[in-house]
Amino acid sequence: MGRALSFLKSVCIAPIVWVSACAPNVSVTTVVPSVAARITTLTGASTTLEEVRGGRPALVVMWATWCEACRDEFQSVAKLAPKVSPDAALVLLSVGEDADTVHAFLNDHPLPGVVLLDPAFAYADSKSERRVPTTLVIDRRGTIVHRGGALDADALAALRKVIGAE
Repeated sequence: MGRALSFLKSVCIAPIVWVSACAPNVSVTTVVPSVAARITTLTGASTTLEEVRGGRPALVVMWATWCEACRDEFQSVAKLAPKVSPDAALVLLSVGEDADTVHAFLNDHPLPGVVLLDPAFAYADSKSERRVPTTLVIDRRGTIVHRGGALDADALAALRKVIGAE
């Protein structure tokens, strides 16, 4: 049993250690099917991201009103919005905050796209993702093909790919 375990460690663990030690710039994209967690519209209606997407690809930006990096990102999202629609859904998902807080924020900071609420982290937890900002790109099948922090070139490339612009 000891030799078998040693062999498995060398075959299974050694390559992982080598990649992380010898190739620190290698990134691995995890493809995770989208789960239908219930979220809320600004009017209080219950929905899912799948219902909002309507079979389209989506750029989902998870944010919070207190997050300065999120506020900085909104300018980029506003510039991107006209280029994305109608080929993809642009969803701004407020996480961990109630509707009154988000409404008050939106009065002073109008945002493009569909603004949804995830006050109890249902969607965020279904993706094991509570950090803000978080950017997700979801393809037509509902699979997350990109997961990152703030909106960046990798997210835009993934979005162009799922829209079919490449």
